[in-house]
Amino acid sequence: MGKGFNISRWGIENGSFTLFIIIVAAALGVSAFFTLGQKEDPDFTIRTMAIDVRWPGAPAEEMARQVVDKLEVKLQETPHLEKMRSYTKDGHAILFLSLKEDFDSAEVKNIWYQVRKKVSDIKYALPPGVIGPFFNDEFGDTYIAMYSLSGSGFSFGELRDQAKQMRDRILAVKNVEKVDILGEQPEQVHVDLSDAKLAQYGLSLETVKQALVGTNEMFPQGSVRAGTLQIPMRVDGAYQSIDDIAGTRLNVMGRVIRLGDIAEIRRGYADPYEYRIRVNGANSILVCVTMSAGANVIDVGAGVAKALDVLKKDLPNGLTVTEVSNQSHVVREYVGEFQLKLAMSVGMVLLVSFFSLGLKTGVVVALAVPLVLAITFAVMGMLDISFQRVSLGAIIISLGLLVDDAMVTVEMMKRKIEEGWQKKEAATFAYSTVAFPMLTGTLITVAGFLPVGLAQSSTGEYVRSLFLVVGTAVTASWFVAVFFTPYLGCHLLREQPDKKGHVPFQSPFYIRLRRVIDRCMRHRRTVIFSTAGLFALGVAALPFLPKQFFPYSDSPIFLVDLWSPEGSDTTRSEAVARRVELFLAGQPGVVNFTSYVGAGAPRFYLPLDQQLTNTNLAQIVVNAKDVAARDRLLKAVADYVADNIPGVRCKVERLNLGPPVGWPVNIRVSGPDAKKVRLLADKMRAVVEADPRTFAVHDDWHEEIPTIAFKADQGRLLGMGLNSQVVKLALQTEFSGAPMGYYREGKELLPIVIRRPEGERDSLAKLMSANIPTATGLWVPLSQVADWNVDFAPGVIWRRDRMPTITLQADIPADCQPKDVINDLYAKMASIRAEMPLGYEMKMGGAVEEGAKAEASVFKFVPLAGLVMILLLMIQTREFKPSLMILFCAPLGVIGAALALFATQKPFGFVVILGVIALAGMIMRNAIILVDQIQRNMAEGLDNWTAVVEATVSRFRPILLTATADVLAFLTLTTNAFWGPMAIAMTGGMIVATILILTFVPALYVVWFGLKPANISAGKAVVS
Repeated sequence: MGKGFNISRWGIENGSFTLFIIIVAAALGVSAFFTLGQKEDPDFTIRTMAIDVRWPGAPAEEMARQVVDKLEVKLQETPHLEKMRSYTKDGHAILFLSLKEDFDSAEVKNIWYQVRKKVSDIKYALPPGVIGPFFNDEFGDTYIAMYSLSGSGFSFGELRDQAKQMRDRILAVKNVEKVDILGEQPEQVHVDLSDAKLAQYGLSLETVKQALVGTNEMFPQGSVRAGTLQIPMRVDGAYQSIDDIAGTRLNVMGRVIRLGDIAEIRRGYADPYEYRIRVNGANSILVCVTMSAGANVIDVGAGVAKALDVLKKDLPNGLTVTEVSNQSHVVREYVGEFQLKLAMSVGMVLLVSFFSLGLKTGVVVALAVPLVLAITFAVMGMLDISFQRVSLGAIIISLGLLVDDAMVTVEMMKRKIEEGWQKKEAATFAYSTVAFPMLTGTLITVAGFLPVGLAQSSTGEYVRSLFLVVGTAVTASWFVAVFFTPYLGCHLLREQPDKKGHVPFQSPFYIRLRRVIDRCMRHRRTVIFSTAGLFALGVAALPFLPKQFFPYSDSPIFLVDLWSPEGSDTTRSEAVARRVELFLAGQPGVVNFTSYVGAGAPRFYLPLDQQLTNTNLAQIVVNAKDVAARDRLLKAVADYVADNIPGVRCKVERLNLGPPVGWPVNIRVSGPDAKKVRLLADKMRAVVEADPRTFAVHDDWHEEIPTIAFKADQGRLLGMGLNSQVVKLALQTEFSGAPMGYYREGKELLPIVIRRPEGERDSLAKLMSANIPTATGLWVPLSQVADWNVDFAPGVIWRRDRMPTITLQADIPADCQPKDVINDLYAKMASIRAEMPLGYEMKMGGAVEEGAKAEASVFKFVPLAGLVMILLLMIQTREFKPSLMILFCAPLGVIGAALALFATQKPFGFVVILGVIALAGMIMRNAIILVDQIQRNMAEGLDNWTAVVEATVSRFRPILLTATADVLAFLTLTTNAFWGPMAIAMTGGMIVATILILTFVPALYVVWFGLKPANISAGKAVVS
């Protein structure tokens, strides 16, 4: 860009237009800053659908054969299917379909539509009595706020009614998309009817059922013609109240009796219940808010809070509304923290500029910062990128980079003014000399982040704004440096005509610097081999670093998962939860806690690893005062459960960042025969249990549960006019309750459930004495028509791609990394893998599997990024040798990155990998400008050796200043949970790489091009 059109000169000569563009860019940036969405985490598509299906009464094995397998065979036809998992229990199954992560997220909804069509095609093939399937393809919906309703003396029905009023108010708030009510307890009408009463009156359950259905069911009632009118007919008689149900007439041998005379009839809740929520120890109902995509969570949160303030005034006395979670508070605090870090970074960068370049020159560089940020914010608005964890970190990472070009331009402008040049010529000189290599270096820096931007995975989607924001910022910084900065420099800097003929870089410092560079070039082999040794040392250190996928969050919230033995009902799970609640209530540092009995917490946090419906599970979400209190409580809760609640498996964990991975230790085995899979899993479990780092070791099939198997005597049944169906109905009524129609009340539909009184249904000892009604009206004990025995069967059956699959899971101490432990355990299981029959396989899951997928999605595009870098280098140098030499410098950042991580013992995780890849582009940028300056010096007549020395000396100050700005920007992120390891790696990498750019690159250039020393004394300045 030396000749022809000069954009810097054009910008100076058309100053009014340039000023207008500056004002417009600033205005757009300010507007975008105040209107961009704000959220805690970036959005990413969860490419998973859950299909829920029920078959009441079916054993797990039968459910798997007759329902799950048929669905799986059909669902294997799903386009872009990556894996299919199923979870089967008695009478219940959930299938999970996961699409390939390289599949376009915009097409996911269309695939789910096709899945619904495929399932509807085979519904006819499912056994009679199957309920569903039901589809859930909204896994990624995250509640931005959750509020609980509770109060002593209020029933669940009353809480539900108040929750619906709250829902209606919140739905009117701008950008609220939907409001869900969770924790409702289904109401029923219980008809408690004993065997003795039925036998006394000679009634059968079928007779009672027919009376209830005949009175209350809705049937076609016809209409009558009256002239030209068609008048519908209505037959009165439907139940209007519970008393009406009690008044149901039964015909008993010619006389009529009321149902209420032989049964206790009352309104109640499902027993046993399936799901219950408790907030701070009180039964509660949650009102959960989801906002519209792209909205500002802080604004929506404020609108919801305002609506609730109005609503609270109308609440009944004693009813309490508690804020369970609220992302607006978290985001406000998080964004505020990052804005403080951003301000600190800006301040540090400006101090570097003022200290090194002087006040006025520093002001010119300083003005580039808000201009570049304004352009970046405006582009973020166009690309619909919100302020969130990744984009905010990317802005700070960009901060050091975005002043690089401005510093180069201003430093060169200042130097030329010091040499006596006129301001206009000095301002346009940078464009004619270094604008093109700066642009090449800028594009190479962007190319370093290219694998992040192109990665086709959920993880890639999660961190994609890193590429978009950094790419936008550094590109904008080049434009500002060549267009705005020269214009500003002309107005702010003074000419120095008295310094005509001034020879730069003659201070004692620069004389010593020349000697150092000259010595490195003369001892080039020592420098090159030393650098190679350091590089080998850095690479050798990588395997010894802790391995990590994504770090834990620095949120004060943590989870307590309490697993009672498989087969436990929700009442036992709640009893366990209550004991832990009492412990938490007495602990300092606890702000609040919410227990979810029978299932896990709803998605209040995007990367949450949600737990499925399990009657033996209680999950408690604890909100601590701060991170220190959280870490103390983590250990306290784990110790309390271990010491005081035997038989309960407890997992206490912090929130994860990045896509969810589940238990820290996760290794699975699968094969066609479930029994052989079980044997292999038991061998694997012995290895996991033997490792001192693991605890709470288990597998996801959990414990086998006892089952009671009846074998009915069909001959006796036939002789008594009975069949198996009558026996099943009697047993269901005896112990669980059998639905016998519905009671309609307003908008509600309440099942009418007949069951035995509580004293007759709560004992296994009464099982064989249960009475079965015969066709003659007599009753016989169950023992006369059936034999029984107790057996054990799997409580849970997991399948993966239609193969029985058992996953070994375990917890590990907080100071261990899951990837390290899993890799060690997998290596110890080599002998087990060697003995596996054909068709069986063992694989690592969790953090290792997800991390490998994420890394593969990034590394897939590293060759493309390398190709783009080489292409840019060839455009810049138009020769192979200098291009290859610059490319050879790219890995230098590994030296400092590895040593910094090793010294601090920070983990080498996915985010660090992204930083190291990006560091290569940043190093090459400096190398490009240095090599370009060397070639310019040669073209101006300097001998080759001197050209290298003088180019390095002239580039020393801008390289040092930009590196210092980069490092200071990185340092503000070192304490952040998500960015900390990456910031430490990039800090170490940039420091070492900067030293090597000034020492190793000149030595490498001399060797690469076979240069010989000049016959001048080192340290003497040469003027072309």
